[in-house]
Amino acid sequence: MHAGLLRADDAEAPGLAEARQAAAELAEMPEIAPRKAPVALIFDYASDWAWKTLPQGADFDYFRLVFDAYRALRRHGLSVDFLPPDATTGQMADYKAIFAPGLAHMSPGLMQSLSDADVPCLLGPRTNLMTPEMSTALPLGPNVPSLDLKVTMVQSLPPSCTRTVAGGGTVLHWVETLQGTAEAIMSLQDGSAVVARTGAMHYLGGWPDQPLWDRLVSVLVKDADLTLLPEGLRLRDTTSHRFAFNYGSTPVNWNGAEIAPADVVWWPHDNDPV
Repeated sequence: MHAGLLRADDAEAPGLAEARQAAAELAEMPEIAPRKAPVALIFDYASDWAWKTLPQGADFDYFRLVFDAYRALRRHGLSVDFLPPDATTGQMADYKAIFAPGLAHMSPGLMQSLSDADVPCLLGPRTNLMTPEMSTALPLGPNVPSLDLKVTMVQSLPPSCTRTVAGGGTVLHWVETLQGTAEAIMSLQDGSAVVARTGAMHYLGGWPDQPLWDRLVSVLVKDADLTLLPEGLRLRDTTSHRFAFNYGSTPVNWNGAEIAPADVVWWPHDNDPV
């Protein structure tokens, strides 16, 4: 019932062949070193503590919110680096998009770093709604200089309640009322904005389900001029090579190679598609 490399009768289990294959592939692989990913995702432990202290709803969990964003980015095949909330302008340089969901408080330094990065950036929900002392922030959040937007009301949604977004997807767990001159690019069925932007700065006024996350990532990927990949394909970059993994159940043709399900191929970066 629990075979690993060998069955209980000492016959070879499927895992042994898989381990041999993995060992052979590792022996063939080049020496590698990390390379900066195209997308950064900011994780803030203080926000996790803040929303655990004041969740305002049993279903709001900061870690799960960030993980949902990560999963959406990976579904699009994108490599992701995690950054701390005190990342400097230099640390944010060269990223093509930055995601920073659910930051309870944003320091002036972080706002400046995001502004200096000048790439598509997604904030929200609950961004900058609290002070470091856990009181309501004034002016009302998100209070980002480049984004004329304020959250005037919040609602914690029970599991049985969702809000449909025009064009596809729904909002779960949490929804905000947004006011300001920022351009609404996605709205609830009643016409109220749920995603708004000014320039490259985007604000998400709710917790998306998977289809809505996929829509959001597609918008920012397009704005960032990043390549959309076939379904199931995931990329990982090193300083010298690009690795492509097929997590799907059917073969994928990409960059001149047919990648079987659960298979991986790699190329020197000189042979990467643009």
